[in-house]
Amino acid sequence: MKNCFKLTVVLVFSFLCFLLFPKRASAQVVINEFSQEGSTDWVEIFASEDVDISSWVLYDSASKIATIPVSTSIGPSSSKYYVVDVSNRLNADKDTIKLLKEDESTLVDQVSYGGSGEVCLAGAGGSIARIPDGNSLYDRLLVNTKGLTNGTSVTDPCPTPTPSPTPTPASTSTPTSSPTPTPTSTPTPTPTKKATPKPTVKATPTATPGSEEYVLGLRDEVGNEESPSPEPEEDKESKFPWTSLFFIIPGLGLLGFGGYSFYRQKKGYTNSYEEKNESGQNKENY
Repeated sequence: MKNCFKLTVVLVFSFLCFLLFPKRASAQVVINEFSQEGSTDWVEIFASEDVDISSWVLYDSASKIATIPVSTSIGPSSSKYYVVDVSNRLNADKDTIKLLKEDESTLVDQVSYGGSGEVCLAGAGGSIARIPDGNSLYDRLLVNTKGLTNGTSVTDPCPTPTPSPTPTPASTSTPTSSPTPTPTSTPTPTPTKKATPKPTVKATPTATPGSEEYVLGLRDEVGNEESPSPEPEEDKESKFPWTSLFFIIPGLGLLGFGGYSFYRQKKGYTNSYEEKNESGQNKENY
């Protein structure tokens, strides 16, 4: 019973490791060496164990560059090296080579060259390779070992880039600025107040009855006739005492009402007096 339990634990653990670390199944397959010399570009694949690499694909930074034929296996049982000729597909300045499985989504290995911090470009007749085979680091070979081991190759170290001298800026003398003269403020002249000339009043001659000026109107100094300005119609109409009517009409009404009351009272007194006399005479007759 205990052995069955231990076996179950081992199987479960192995299955989890396979799911969590899928690349370990193909970790022994690497891009071992390559050359980017124009029309003779090639990529070498290396495997330390027997692996079927049928239909695996090679990509550069732009697109697919090759597909490995079906029924292709590499490893100690056959050959540890498989070379894929890609003609003129690798860039001469910088590029990235990727090895993927047949599903074209599982990355097996990749290497970038020519960029900052990446492996340098291979020289004429040389290559870029892992030394020894399958090592984690790349080096530059003076002579390529296409399809062969890299263990005894002569290396060609990457040239150290010569830093470009930083140009020293020429010192430019700053001209001394001349002091700007302070402008003298000109006082604003106070305008002189001109005296307003008084209008000259011309004496108007008094026209006597019978004279030409009296009949035809006043004349000015030049002799032109000046017609007297007519009074505005509004002034003529305003001379009638309309306001007094508001007092006169009620006063007349009061006088009329008082006279009528006095007349009625006097008439009533006379009638009562006559009635008394008549009644006295009638008593004497009896």
